[in-house]
Amino acid sequence: MSSINAKPDYHSPQRLRAKLNHFLDDSGRQQPKTNIADASALALFTVDESDTSVQMEDMFPIGEIKRVSPSSPHKYSGLSHYLTKAQLTPNRKSRMSGDNSLQSVSLDSSFSSSFYECDDDSSSNLDRSSQSPDSTRRRKRASLRQDAYRQIPTFTWRRESVIHNGRRKFNFVPVEDDGIDHDINLNDLRKHRLLGEGLFGQVWLASSKSRPYAVKVQSKYELAEGAKIEFAVREKEIMSRMKHPFIIRLVKAYQDHQFIYLIMDFVKGGELWSLLHPCTDNVDTVALPERQSKFYTLCLADAVVYIHKRKYIFRDLKPENILIDAAGYPVLVDFGLAKRLERGEKTYTTVGTPAYCSPEIINGDGHTRCTDYWSLGIIAYEMLMGGNPFSFEGIDQFSLYRAISEDDYPPIKNVTEDAVDFIRRMLIKDPIKRLGARSPKDVLNHEWFDDFDLTAIRRRKIKAPWVPELSDPLDSSHFDDWSDLDDKSTHTFPEIDHKDETLFDSFPLTSQSFH
Repeated sequence: MSSINAKPDYHSPQRLRAKLNHFLDDSGRQQPKTNIADASALALFTVDESDTSVQMEDMFPIGEIKRVSPSSPHKYSGLSHYLTKAQLTPNRKSRMSGDNSLQSVSLDSSFSSSFYECDDDSSSNLDRSSQSPDSTRRRKRASLRQDAYRQIPTFTWRRESVIHNGRRKFNFVPVEDDGIDHDINLNDLRKHRLLGEGLFGQVWLASSKSRPYAVKVQSKYELAEGAKIEFAVREKEIMSRMKHPFIIRLVKAYQDHQFIYLIMDFVKGGELWSLLHPCTDNVDTVALPERQSKFYTLCLADAVVYIHKRKYIFRDLKPENILIDAAGYPVLVDFGLAKRLERGEKTYTTVGTPAYCSPEIINGDGHTRCTDYWSLGIIAYEMLMGGNPFSFEGIDQFSLYRAISEDDYPPIKNVTEDAVDFIRRMLIKDPIKRLGARSPKDVLNHEWFDDFDLTAIRRRKIKAPWVPELSDPLDSSHFDDWSDLDDKSTHTFPEIDHKDETLFDSFPLTSQSFH
């Protein structure tokens, strides 16, 4: 099998820019093909093709050229490291067999792990005159997300087939070679115990080759009866686009005639809710130390800002949807209520958990990303003060909604002034004036977080304030006991109609069983 070697070319920025212009202007030549690796220095990787039969569609570039707007030049943003060596190996077998569902190439281990994302906030520009229509059509590029800059030994591009609006399309997505089997099948999984149950599904602990996974199983019939198919499909699509250290990772999705399956990482430390409610017989919340609360809040804020940057809103931030991983870092889970929302738009659906709903959701005024900042402020208050600022046991929903819309929260005590200011600005009832309304980065840049290095946190270089005690990879002792509940995956449900069935087309169909 032939290979294509990508060699770094370090020269002056002027010479590199000239090379790039030459590449973009020259629409007829197959070589040199150029990848952009670091925009600030315009360090280019010229590809020396060793086999002329390898076509452009077989290339898997390191980055993409992204149009910002019709009136703006192309923009790039970069990190400070370079790819030092790459080997791109086209999968000819899949092309010859006509199987386009997966095609991958690997980058070998001798490279730095910092990558870039083309972003609207970038400052390095390229003259639009250097473009040609043909080169624009030829650019089928997959971008590495900037938040994926953790240290990784190898990297693989996966070509995934999806059906969108009745037409089959192919997406190229980056996958870390981190020991996870991204081609895992249901038959590979061994079911162990129930981790949790929701209104329309259950989450199970399973394993394959001694590696644990969490598998969310949802009945198609129950989703159809509850008019929740759209939410389930949207959750899968959104999760597949998320790549962040504090967001649950979707490994694989399947469907059979009865259920849909989401195979995810197993986050071992249990729910944040359990840390706030350490005694099962005590419904009162306990306060966490301020540093621990601040650590969790910053990690969650970073995840939320990442979601918003990709034009989604989460809409269900609460301690039950925050898990603690084996290293003590919080991880956001359950995208069932998440939704895409363009900048400047509002959505008017009343969703969420009442105690964490924002005033604009309750009043039906329409909500934006700022509703997530309100919920994050409620969680931060709850961790610092040991109680929800508006909800308490026995309160009826009408009184809760009135308190959220009209009342002030109880004063914050025994914490720093920066913590008080953060909560105050997050719990402003007018979403336009709320922290994060002007720019999501305002949340991350608040003075309360000044003593934390966010980059180090993203790379997990800082020891978490609390690390769960775990005995083995399958240790699930930090989760509640659900053994008294039935296994819904063994139930037989009525068939759904063909129209509803077609809504699950984006889930690969399998005849295998989860047992």
